[in-house]
Amino acid sequence: MNYKFVVSLVIVLLTIPVRVWAGGDEEAKVRDVVLANAAAFERGDFDGIAKVWAHDENIVVIESGHVEVGWQEFGEKHLKPELGILKNVVYKLDDLRVRVNGNAAWASFTYNFEADVQDRHIVSQGVGTMVLEKREGRWLIVHSHTTRVPKKDQ
Repeated sequence: MNYKFVVSLVIVLLTIPVRVWAGGDEEAKVRDVVLANAAAFERGDFDGIAKVWAHDENIVVIESGHVEVGWQEFGEKHLKPELGILKNVVYKLDDLRVRVNGNAAWASFTYNFEADVQDRHIVSQGVGTMVLEKREGRWLIVHSHTTRVPKKDQ
């Protein structure tokens, strides 16, 4: 065998685990952001949610057939008041799948949600996606789309 070929092959083989590990590390970071968002929502922690979202006019949130554009509209006008009226929140994500490609990442999941709102107890399940961008070394959510799965009797 050619010496240069063997050396090249060894170098390639040695760098494969590093590449896989690095990709896995970024996926883990994205997963952590998505789960931190869900945990902060469950706690009613607006500041915790705000830490993992971009705060510009380019974010888009699609929820229950409504579209909100920009942090001001979603975060300040929708999310903050909503957190104030929800009590005993349970918000769990399952089947979380993450993909990273450069400075963009996306996650899909199923969710289970329960909360008390005034005199009602709400229970729902659904599916969702989030898109994240890596900005200045941090993964931030820039898009969210959740859809409630209708109950079988609806």
